[in-house]
This record gives sequence, structure tokens and C-alpha cells, in this order.
Amino acid sequence: MDKMLYLDYLRQYLSSYVKRMFDMELSLENLDKIFEFKGTERHQYPLYFIWMLPEYTDWYIQHDKQPYILLGDNFAKHMKDLFPYNSFVLTDLLKIVQFPEQIRSEQKLLQAKLSLGSKVVHILEGSQKFLWSFIYKLEAVKNEIGATLANS
Repeated sequence: MDKMLYLDYLRQYLSSYVKRMFDMELSLENLDKIFEFKGTERHQYPLYFIWMLPEYTDWYIQHDKQPYILLGDNFAKHMKDLFPYNSFVLTDLLKIVQFPEQIRSEQKLLQAKLSLGSKVVHILEGSQKFLWSFIYKLEAVKNEIGATLANS
């Protein structure tokens, strides 16, 4: 599967999640509203991954949302270490995502965890379910494509 398709599927998945959870379109104009939205922790999950879409990375940096980038990246790396099944999806995503190197450091990661407080453990646990839901959907699409090709 073309690696850029992963980003397209992630974009579609995040767009539908934001539409369902926030009743908004995923757009640069709505990012402020999404970050300010008061809801449950489930409303926080996409905030750790939207930056992976290239059109949103600079917005995160310009609006001081680097902790979300750091924690999303950190979480994805630990997921592939902890859950080898389907980790190729995370590995491929991280290879094609342009991570902003100027914010990468252990000290900044620690600061990111502290700045988001005690909620971070719950949010990251929930993010695991959120991201696995994306991977599950992607697997279903790959299997469907494979079955179609086999029947041709």
C-alpha cells in the first residue's frame, strides 16, 4: 500500500472523528475551537494526532501546542514497541510525517507531560484505543482490497 494513502486514511478518519465528536469540520479555522472544546477526555484524543497531517503541523507550533506533538509522537513510538501487531502502520506514519526537530528533546517531552498534568496518563490510554480504531479500519480496507483483487 502506498504510504501516502496512510495519511489520506488518517485524514479521513480524523475528519470523521472531529465531525462526530465536535460537530465541526476539521480545518485550520476550527482548530482553536477544537482545542477549547470542553468535554470528556475522548475529545482530547485527536489533538495528539492531527499534527501528523502536514497541513496542521505548523499551526501547532505557531499556537504553542508543541506538547501535543511531543506526546503524540512519543505515544506512537511506545505503541509500536508495546503492540507489535499492526505496528507497521505507526512506523510508516512516523516515517512520512515531518516531525519538527526543533521541539524534540527529552527535557521538552518531560515539560510537555508536566504542562498537561495528571490527565496525560488517561488521555494517552484513551489515545491507544483511538489510534487502534484507525489501524483497525485501515486493516479492514486493506483486506477488502485484497479480497477484491483475489476475486478478479
